[in-house]
Amino acid sequence: MSIKTDAVVIRDETTTGANTATRVGTNLVDIADDLVAKQASIDLKQNKPSEGAFVDGDKTKLDGITAGATPDQVLPTSGVDFDPVGTDNSDDNAINTNYANDYRAANFVAGTNYQAPLVADTDYLSPSTASTTYAPVLGADDNYVTDAEKVVVGNTSGTNTGDNATNTLYSGLVSATTTNVKAINDRVLEPTVAAGAYAIDYSLAETWFLAITEATALTELNLPSAGESKVITIHVSGNFALTYPAGWDTNITGAYAAGTGLTTITVEYVATAVPFYKVLIVQ
Repeated sequence: MSIKTDAVVIRDETTTGANTATRVGTNLVDIADDLVAKQASIDLKQNKPSEGAFVDGDKTKLDGITAGATPDQVLPTSGVDFDPVGTDNSDDNAINTNYANDYRAANFVAGTNYQAPLVADTDYLSPSTASTTYAPVLGADDNYVTDAEKVVVGNTSGTNTGDNATNTLYSGLVSATTTNVKAINDRVLEPTVAAGAYAIDYSLAETWFLAITEATALTELNLPSAGESKVITIHVSGNFALTYPAGWDTNITGAYAAGTGLTTITVEYVATAVPFYKVLIVQ
């Protein structure tokens, strides 16, 4: 029977002292009603902690804690002092030999555990090397030229108008000078013959007019160089004897005779391995 049921029985007894019993019973019934009402609104059982259930592993950890241990004790397997940092930094940050892969520099290998320092001109091109190895970046209107082309550009001046102006920078080109123009049109000399002798200078003219006033002997100067040849013409006037240079009479056609008329002597000198003359005399 419940407390309330017992209380009702006591209350309803009609034996002697029922008044007392009635009062006690009434009080007990009220108390029982109050307890039932409270039991309906609250859970008298203890709730589990909100952090999570206590598991066997937690008990194992607790069992392993040495009796009387405090939070500042050393690690069970270490031996290295882990006391809070002191003011003199005397025993803090001690080397922990129990950890092979700690963060000391000696435990890191360049190029394996971290990027090794870059080496100039091996891992990258230094500015000084780049400036002596490579040409600057070209502009929109820039172009590279060879050394030979650079010479040509350097020797070119003004605007190329096609007028073939004299270019003194080329030794291989013949300038349009007065001397060279005369080389195209035969040069003529009319010298004064004196003392019975005259030297024919092949470099001075191509045609001569000799007015001799006495017997005269001819000689030669500046004959063409090896591999060259030249033709000269000599017009002779005067009734006097004329002596030829050595070699003229080897290959000669015609003969000179003193007289009052004009004698023309044509001489070709050919500078082969064995130089020779070809002479033609027209009276």
